[in-house]
Parts: sequence; C-alpha cells; structure tokens
Amino acid sequence: GVLRCGCVLVAGEGWAKIRTMTNHTGERMKEATPSTPVLTSGWRELPLVGEKCLQVTKESEASQVVNRRRYLNQRISQTHKSKHKRIDEETELTVPLIVKGDVGGSVEALLGIIESAKPHLVRLDVVHLLMV
Repeated sequence: GVLRCGCVLVAGEGWAKIRTMTNHTGERMKEATPSTPVLTSGWRELPLVGEKCLQVTKESEASQVVNRRRYLNQRISQTHKSKHKRIDEETELTVPLIVKGDVGGSVEALLGIIESAKPHLVRLDVVHLLMV
C-alpha cells in the first residue's frame, strides 16, 4: 500500500503515528508508494534495524501489539536464561576448534583471543593449528 502522514505503524517493540515524511533530498512528502525511501518522524520508541513494519488502524491497536510483543520477548528471555542456568549447573560444554590461517600473525592473534576469552557457557579447546 501507500504510506501517508497520519498512518500508524508498528515495528518490533516501537510504534509511530507518522507526523512527517521527507525524501532523500529533504522535500516533505504527503505519501510514499512502495519502494520509495522516506525518513519518518513520530516514533514513540525506535525499532531495531531490519524490523518489519506493520500498519494498524489506530494507536490503541499499536499499543496492544507492542505490549504483546514485549511480553513474548520477556518470556523468551526468561526461558533462555533458565536453559543456560541449567546447562551451567549440569555440565561444562567443550567446543573443539581447528584454527586455520594464512599467516602466522593472524593465527597467533586468534589464539590470543581464544586464550583470553573467559568461558561463560562453553570451554574452547584448540585441537589443531594449521597455517597455509
């Protein structure tokens, strides 16, 4: 569809009632057709880069969508944390690594990073070094 001033958008955990739109030359626009890049103002909270936009009919609907997304993201985060806690308590995971580089300096740099990394969830084990 066509994006117009006054439209209500939801993207990620942010939403906006579009107040103004400007094109790449700075001209104000009243509407933008598909594939027309515009800079919009009116965001209550900025979405993350790459979030897909959804147009809704009114601000209350946008608020409901955002609240539901925040709730779901919070639940996912809690589940993720409890899984990692269980993994930490049960066992230490070891990941075998093969380090391959084209010059000695790059391999040494990688080894330095690997050795200085503090293992949070896994232990990194270098099983083979190769310089080609």
